[in-house]
Amino acid sequence: MTRVLVALLLLTAAASAQTGAAVNVDPNLNSSKPVATLRAQDLNQFTQEFGFWGGYAPTSTIAIGVTHDRKLFTLNGKYSIVVLNTEHTSLRWVSEVVPIAVLHQPTEQYYNSVVNAVLTQPSNTFYAYGVTPLGLQFNVLRHHKVQPFVDIHAGLLYFNENVPVPTARRFNFTFNFGAGVEVFASDRGALTIGFKYHHLSNNETARANPGVDSPMPYVGYSWYKRHR
Repeated sequence: MTRVLVALLLLTAAASAQTGAAVNVDPNLNSSKPVATLRAQDLNQFTQEFGFWGGYAPTSTIAIGVTHDRKLFTLNGKYSIVVLNTEHTSLRWVSEVVPIAVLHQPTEQYYNSVVNAVLTQPSNTFYAYGVTPLGLQFNVLRHHKVQPFVDIHAGLLYFNENVPVPTARRFNFTFNFGAGVEVFASDRGALTIGFKYHHLSNNETARANPGVDSPMPYVGYSWYKRHR
């Protein structure tokens, strides 16, 4: 019995020594492994973006719309969420609010179908607010600090007067598309610089629907909340 107890004690001591040796080795092995850290530009799936941007078009062009010389400014609040990531690309769903949009138009003549006459519209500035709930943004080079992207959006604006002519409507639909770059300047934020084609019109819901097409450069800033 004594020999058995001694043997058990010796086996226990040997096992304890081996366990202690394993415990001593493992931390050293783990400490030698590189620790993966997220870079500022690495936005995982379901990362949320909160930001704003402002754009100004000094003139309007003739494309879908047919009105000249309109100046358009918009200030937008932006929310997006990353819905899909691949190795080099990223897709976001984007929704925006428009607390203020300003449209300035010159003195010009227009046809009034109600009175069947050509009338003169004086120069004026109009104000609007609205939402842009539908949007997609597609980024490439998503692991880089400078990421090019393309985007497309649709929404609506409500003006204080009928625009762009008195026989149009206050309520206008909008869509825009464009391209730009995001520059990740900090751990949680990025600067955005871009250019977009912006269109507004009442979609043939009024007597007149000339529409306004605005080539618009813009700049913005965003903060990101990563999904855990």
